[in-house]
Amino acid sequence: MTLESTPPEDLRMDVGALFGALRARLLRIVLVTVLLLVATFVVLMFVPRMYESSASLLVEDRTSSYTQAPSAGATPSASGISIDALLSSQIELVKSRDTLLAVIDAEKLRDVPEFNGSAAIPLTALLSLVGRSSAPKSIDETVLHNLTDRLTVIRERDSAVISIFVRSTDPELAARLANAIAAEHVKRRAGQSLADTVEATAWLQQQIETLRAKVQQADAAVADYRAQNGIFAGTNGTTLPDQQMSDIARQITDAQARRSTAGQRAELIRSLLRSGQPVEGVEDVRASAVVQSLMQTRATLQGELAEKTAILLPAHPTIRGLNAQIAQVNTQIAGEARRIADGLAAQVTVEDGLIASLNDDMARARLAASTQTRDSVTLDSLTREAKAQRDLLDSYLIKYRDAAGRTDTGGVLPDVRVITSAAPSVVPASPKTALILGAVGFVALTFQIGSVLFGELMSGRAVYDRT
Repeated sequence: MTLESTPPEDLRMDVGALFGALRARLLRIVLVTVLLLVATFVVLMFVPRMYESSASLLVEDRTSSYTQAPSAGATPSASGISIDALLSSQIELVKSRDTLLAVIDAEKLRDVPEFNGSAAIPLTALLSLVGRSSAPKSIDETVLHNLTDRLTVIRERDSAVISIFVRSTDPELAARLANAIAAEHVKRRAGQSLADTVEATAWLQQQIETLRAKVQQADAAVADYRAQNGIFAGTNGTTLPDQQMSDIARQITDAQARRSTAGQRAELIRSLLRSGQPVEGVEDVRASAVVQSLMQTRATLQGELAEKTAILLPAHPTIRGLNAQIAQVNTQIAGEARRIADGLAAQVTVEDGLIASLNDDMARARLAASTQTRDSVTLDSLTREAKAQRDLLDSYLIKYRDAAGRTDTGGVLPDVRVITSAAPSVVPASPKTALILGAVGFVALTFQIGSVLFGELMSGRAVYDRT
């Protein structure tokens, strides 16, 4: 049975034949691989060694309070944009034409052959030979293009750090360029912050002048309204009608207390007189000069009666006379007590009249207060407006002083700072000779071994019939 007519399921791969074919061609495979490695190494010898250095920037919100609106709250970013957008903007600013041109001028890259295009580059020479040379450019465009090709700006993952990588054939130049780009970006952001502060200072000055006029108008409106409506403040900031009502209410309370006290004392004296009890214990009676004199007379008579009683009988005319005199004194004391009670009753009547008069005054004061209360609504509105304008003016004045001070001294807070300076690299970043040679060797071996195996299989020498 021929190979073509053998069913596929009856064929088997001869592994031994495959390995035999590889062994037969091993020398050729090794020689080709070595030749490719040598050729690659020779080519890499002519490729310029590129060294890479990096500097790092930290982006943070350092916006001054006077560049924000008065009502601005605490936000992750003063401008309200996300941190991702902020870092993307910073990266674009680092790679911007203005930043790179400033670095080109500072580092005099127009005189460096690597960047001005005068250096001999094999690829450029080869393109010139085949007529594919690039169109002539200006020196600035050439240097800028070469610097951009050698510049990489990335954001470190999940952080606010931006890394600036610069490659050059000179490790010292690569480190110097990375540091120069970082410093120029910080300087540019500082200049932009200073410009923002200057603009904020001018804007605040205009707003302050406008607010001063508004505050004066608001204060004048409050004063005019007070004068036109007779609204004057008393002590503790209370209005005069309110203060009058408070005074009248206190007087009414005092009069009611005096009336109640006088009525109670008058009733007490009369109740004691009706019951025949002594009234000398009542304070109002005891305080009377007449009662005090009568009490002294009674005490004298009682003392004399006590002396006479010891030597005379109760029916003796002297004893009777002394008792009659004491009774007369008691009658006089009771009469004086009635007069005092009548006086207290008269005081009650006087207090009633005073309370009625004070109630009339209170009614008039309430009427005046109600009228002034309606006027106070408008006055309070004017006062609040004046206070709001004054508070806004005070806040603007504070911000203006801060902004003017920073503008005069040039003290600004840029939103970026250098946290890592670049250092010259001792190991070239490209070409990766070992990695390239390994890749070339792997590809060469793989291709050759695959070709040999494929040829053996296609020729049928490595396939046999299982039957």
